[in-house]
Formats: sequence, structure tokens, C-alpha cells
Amino acid sequence: MRLLLLSIFSLSAFSQIDLSRGSVQINLKYNGQPVSQSAPGFYVTVSFGSYGAGMFYDSITIGDVTPGSYSMSVYISPSSAVLMTIPLNVAAGPTTVVDIELNTVAGIYFGKLLVNGQPGSATSCPSTGAGCIGTDGAGIFKHLVAAGPGTGSLSGSSGTFLNYNYTVTAGQTVDIGTFNHSIGSVQINLKYNGQPVSQSAPGFYVTVSFGSYGAGMFYDSITIGDVTPGSYSMAVQVSPSSAVLMTIPLVVVAGPATVVDIELNTVAGIYFGKLLVNGQPGGAVSCPSTGAGCIGTDGAGIFKHLVAAGPGTGYLSRSSGTFLNYNYTVTAGQTVDIGTF
Repeated sequence: MRLLLLSIFSLSAFSQIDLSRGSVQINLKYNGQPVSQSAPGFYVTVSFGSYGAGMFYDSITIGDVTPGSYSMSVYISPSSAVLMTIPLNVAAGPTTVVDIELNTVAGIYFGKLLVNGQPGSATSCPSTGAGCIGTDGAGIFKHLVAAGPGTGSLSGSSGTFLNYNYTVTAGQTVDIGTFNHSIGSVQINLKYNGQPVSQSAPGFYVTVSFGSYGAGMFYDSITIGDVTPGSYSMAVQVSPSSAVLMTIPLVVVAGPATVVDIELNTVAGIYFGKLLVNGQPGGAVSCPSTGAGCIGTDGAGIFKHLVAAGPGTGYLSRSSGTFLNYNYTVTAGQTVDIGTF
């Protein structure tokens, strides 16, 4: 009898637990269409009670929601600006569908980028209100943002190159204009006595810098793109050291690459030596202390370096470490034999 009463009590208590749950489907629209069809890159977050969803567009479903009345806040993502607050009643069972029409609180702006007179490629980012998007093939960028004034930026591989302002009216599309941007590029060719550096002495690297631009540890040739036209002073430094070989005036123009041929025979020269191990051509690695990278001896035991003119030191090493140090003095444009070791 006691067992029967306990079972009846347990069943009665269990029947009083409310396990009903609901779900909420949220559809974002602008002028009746899914947001992505109006302007891609617009994301929102929503929250109601202890529930929410972050950074979505068009549609999302939130499940396992306790039925009841809520106040749902809609935020622009990734900022925390509140677009609107919506009353929400969640019922058990069938999904509660919420269509959010944004044309009462947001609008669209678009602009066009021309680079050297042609449709340009860049990334456009509003400071708040939408994600960043790239320009299309016509150079056009378009954003759906919260109504009101705001700012944005256009950026390329070298960073932000243009800032713009916009003012948007809810439900409207505004053209903020065409933006002209001029860029150039610089092709740098390293030569020694008229030939590419690698043909004279491999292992010689430099870095260059001008304005906010630069390139590190290259030889023979390199091209630096997305450079703002103007006048610069370009420093050429021996790598991996920071010794400045020369400073060159540089004028960059929009459009075609500005070609700079750097002739090193006015500031650098070559030295070579020979290593014999037990009277035979030896294998080792030769390293100047500054001015060039390390290189191995060839089959005849010869090592050769292009270095900044003047005196210097170097060493020869093998797997067991350094076994010989040497000195050199090089004259610009000349080749000097420092002897046999």
C-alpha cells in the first residue's frame, strides 16, 4: 500500500513539471527583401531575456526558449548600437516567426572608387553599422547602415588610403560620390658593374626604405606596389646589418612602375679567397661580419663576396664551428684577392 501511494505521489509531482519549450525564427529584411540582397556585409546581434544570437544576417533560429513575453533588442554588429527594441511573445511548440523590417531605422549608401582613372579594388569599412566589403568590378562599394551620419574608410594592401563621410536617411539610398585615388609602384633593380648582383657574387642582400614603404632582404630585383605618388628619399641598407650604402632621390608617379636601377659599384666591391684543407680545395662556409650573407666555397675552395667598400672581417666555419678568421679591404668597383688559407 505504501509503495502504491509513493508511486502515485511521484507521478503526480512529475506531471506538474512544465517541459514546454519554444523557438524563435528571426528574419532580417530591408524593403521587404532579405538583407543580403540589399547590401551584403550587414550583421546584427539580438538578445531577449537570457537568449541571444550574435553576428548574423538574413535569418536565424534560436531554439529551446522558455515560452513567455520578452523585449528583444536588435544591435548593429560588431558595435553595440541599438537599432530597435521589439516586443516578443514566445509560445510553446510551433516556431515564433519575427520579421524585422530595417527600413525604418537604416538606409543604404554607395560610392565609387577610381584608381588612376580606372575602377579600383579596395575594402570599404564603415566605422559602425556594417561589416567591411570589397568593391565590385566597377569599383562600387555599398553598405546598409543605421540612419544618420557616419564615417568610413577605404583600404588596400598597404593600409587605409582614404576616409569618407556619409549621411543616410532611413529607407533611402544615397550616392556619396566618386573617389579618385592615385597610386604607383616602384621596381628596384640591384646591379654591380651593369649586371644583376647574383651574377657577380651571390649572397648579397639589401633592404630599402622610403617614406612608410620598404622591402627587406632581397637581391637582384623587387617591386613595391600601392605607393602614393610623390617625392621620397630612399635609403639602401646592407642586410642583415643596418649600414646605409647610399641614399637615392626617388620620384614616384601614378600608373606605370617607376624603375630604379641601383648601381652598387660606387659603394661596394668584391673580395675572394681560397681555402685549402691539407693541401686540397676545402669545403666551408664563409661569412663577412657585415655586408653580405654567408656562402659556401665552390669546388675549387674559393669563396667570393660583394660587400660595402672599406675594411672588414670574416670567418670560415664548418659543422664543428668557426676555424679561421680573416681580414679584407675592398675598394668600390674593384675585385681583390685576399689570399689562400
